[in-house]
Amino acid sequence: MSNPIVRLWRERKTIKGNYFVGALFDTISPIIVFSLLHALGVPPIWAMIWGSLAAVISTVVNTMRQKRIDAVGLLVIAEISASIVLQIIVKDARMMLAKPSVYSAIGSLYLLSTLFRERPLTYESAKPMAVRGDPQRAIAYEQAWNCSPEFRTLHKVATFGWALAFMADAVLRVVILYGMPMSRAIWLSNVPHIAAIFLLVVFSAMVGRKSKPLVEAQLEKQKEDVALNAQPGSATTANLLHG
Repeated sequence: MSNPIVRLWRERKTIKGNYFVGALFDTISPIIVFSLLHALGVPPIWAMIWGSLAAVISTVVNTMRQKRIDAVGLLVIAEISASIVLQIIVKDARMMLAKPSVYSAIGSLYLLSTLFRERPLTYESAKPMAVRGDPQRAIAYEQAWNCSPEFRTLHKVATFGWALAFMADAVLRVVILYGMPMSRAIWLSNVPHIAAIFLLVVFSAMVGRKSKPLVEAQLEKQKEDVALNAQPGSATTANLLHG
């Protein structure tokens, strides 16, 4: 299945109204094709292969419309093609559908590992949005980590929350795939992932609202220090006059 997020990145400079139609097609067409063919008695593995081909066709049409193919487009086609080959070799539809659980589990473990490093992953990932290209805000962001226990706790909790959501997504997908009929599992297995994304967006926004004032406080402290050092009687000014 083609990733709508990848497609959004490809068209970030030229998004048009029909993008959303295309993204919707990329998302639901493989499921519709699989459901129809499975209902007609086609074996699950071949129904999945034809569903994957629907995503390939969508990517090719989109590339022709843009009159170019970029690295991301090649990556999408290569990923889907590799998935089709694996489906033919493995011949286990449930196992192929469970493949994203491996990615989610690895991501969860990696997130947890960053809790034992100098900085958790959410600290680095949130930095561009918090700093917004401002060197002074970058310093304030760093100082918030160094000086504010609350700021450090927020990012550790956020990283743990992301790891927990990734692992829940991985486990629930497998439970659904192997505990329900294939006709229901094909679409229900995506529900935990969608729910995780929604919850993480809300959770991250809440963390961002709490951490922003802590960065702003460090930014104000910077301004106060600059103003203090600029006063005629300050040690910095005296050093400059006698330097």
